[in-house]
Amino acid sequence: DVFQETKQDLEELALENVAISLKVALVRADVLLHAKIPEEAVPQQILILQQHKVPLWNITYITSCFNILNVKVNASTGEIINESLFGLFSLRKKLEE
Repeated sequence: DVFQETKQDLEELALENVAISLKVALVRADVLLHAKIPEEAVPQQILILQQHKVPLWNITYITSCFNILNVKVNASTGEIINESLFGLFSLRKKLEE
């Protein structure tokens, strides 16, 4: 609920619509990671396969400098749907609002 702009029900994921493997999705997200924050190490990743209008890989990198890069990759086409980069401490401020 914290990360939802508006309350939404979960959609059922149809695995037959997933054509892009996690390995391929990670390669695409890693390219973006190294372009956005090349100097930061990434000790933590969160990987989720979910359905939100389309099947997507939701990949979150948490860096050693406490930055968070979230990349959503369409699991049918491999297209990057969305990306966001923000500091972990800015998330705390959002939660307190």
